[in-house]
Amino acid sequence: MPNFHASSIVVGPEALSSAQRWELEGAALIKEGVLQQSALDPVDTFSSPEKQFALLDMALTILEKGAELIELGISVQELTALPMLARARRAKQTYDSEQVGKIHEMKEEFLQEFHNIRLEYAKFKEHAE
Repeated sequence: MPNFHASSIVVGPEALSSAQRWELEGAALIKEGVLQQSALDPVDTFSSPEKQFALLDMALTILEKGAELIELGISVQELTALPMLARARRAKQTYDSEQVGKIHEMKEEFLQEFHNIRLEYAKFKEHAE
C-alpha cells in the first residue's frame, strides 16, 4: 500500500474556501475574458491596448467586488451563477477596439449589480436577526 503524505493529497475546488474558489473563478475570467484571443472571430482577432486594459480592469473589478461580497457571507455559488460572468467572458468578442466605452459601461452595470446584491443581502440579514 502506498504511503501518502498530507502534502501529496490532491483535492478539488469544493475543498477550498469560498474566497479561494472565487479567486479560481477570477483567474478563469481573466484567462477566458482577457488573455485568450480567437483568430477566427472577426471582433476578437485584434484588441487595442485600450480594449485589453478595459477588459482586464472589468475582470479585476468583478473579482474584487465579488470577494467583498463573499466576506459578507454571500455564497460563491450565488456569485458564480450570476449572468454577468458569462457577459464579461463574451465582452472581448462583443465589442471591438472602437467600442471600449461599451466595456466601461458594462463595468459600471456590474458595479451596480454588486451594489444591489449587497443591499439585498443586508435586508436579508436584517430580517434574519
